[in-house]
Amino acid sequence: MIVSVVIPVYNVENFLTSALQSIANQTLSNIEIICIDDGSTDRSPDILKFFAAHDERFTIITQPNSNAGAARNRGLDIARGKYLYFMDSDDLCLPEMLETAVNIAEEENCETVVWPYITFASISKEILATRKLPDGVVDIAAEKSLFINLYPNAWTKIFRTKMIIDNNLRFQEITNNNDASFVGTALALSEKIRTISKPMYFYRKSGTGLQA
Repeated sequence: MIVSVVIPVYNVENFLTSALQSIANQTLSNIEIICIDDGSTDRSPDILKFFAAHDERFTIITQPNSNAGAARNRGLDIARGKYLYFMDSDDLCLPEMLETAVNIAEEENCETVVWPYITFASISKEILATRKLPDGVVDIAAEKSLFINLYPNAWTKIFRTKMIIDNNLRFQEITNNNDASFVGTALALSEKIRTISKPMYFYRKSGTGLQA
């Protein structure tokens, strides 16, 4: 198993199918997709069951409503991949996203690989902003704003699982910004961070569901 994808899900029936389809269509096929239903009361559980029934890479876990941090930790507990990726359940990603990131991580021996993202309007689909990053290795010693410049979110990065497990990193089980501490600590612990200039993730503005 190369990548464990962890997706917290809560009442996101309008966007969940497209999100899951975008991760299922990755050109890197040797992945597992762990979806944690955080007590959804809409049709999200039915959509998850459909994907699991048609794609053996999907694992569905159900828990009482706790929040995205708790859901991500639940997925982290059973992840088997060499790398970890955390996606939101109402966003989209390019099909080559994981393969591109993993190839760089393997070739350049990086603990963390980071890429920019595009923010789009949920209803109109209008592009609202495009983040930018250069291609290259981050000079950690010289980077004064490592946390801000590389984005305090989990969904624009893959992390080497061993680094996360060895340092017992966990998401904060709080309502908002539960991934900020996790990401900041992971960046600080990474001996080598590589950035990619191509935006490969599409963040839905004013969506629903469990977000960072």
